[in-house]
Amino acid sequence: MMVIGRRHISCCVALCCAGVVGLAACEHAEPLPTAPAAPTLSSLQTTIFNVSCAVSGCHLGDGAPRGLDLAAGASWANLVDVQSSGVPSLKLVVRGDPDNSYLVMKLEGAPGIVGQRMPQGRDPLTPAQITAIREWIAAGAADD
Repeated sequence: MMVIGRRHISCCVALCCAGVVGLAACEHAEPLPTAPAAPTLSSLQTTIFNVSCAVSGCHLGDGAPRGLDLAAGASWANLVDVQSSGVPSLKLVVRGDPDNSYLVMKLEGAPGIVGQRMPQGRDPLTPAQITAIREWIAAGAADD
């Protein structure tokens, strides 16, 4: 009998229910960290993007879904003032405006998003983590 973790099963079920064909589930072996992040890109990169987004099978490298590579050194250019491919009328990050930034909408699971809430197949980010991302955007989404 094969034993499969609860997160793995929920990720697979979510992918099947969403009708996603041909995409591999993101590989996450451990729960999301809950360490507080400062509202700077370098802190967000280290505490959130590198551990929950820019991981194998997700937003990492040339094979990242919709070309959205969130690895260190690539995330800022791929997020700030970039149109969303899911909802082209919105930008992923609108400097100074977290409420109209599609990244925040995807992280919060807002109505009108295309696809699933991010991070896919994982527990949602904590309110403190989302607040740090919102604060970074509200402060102008600087590349530090």
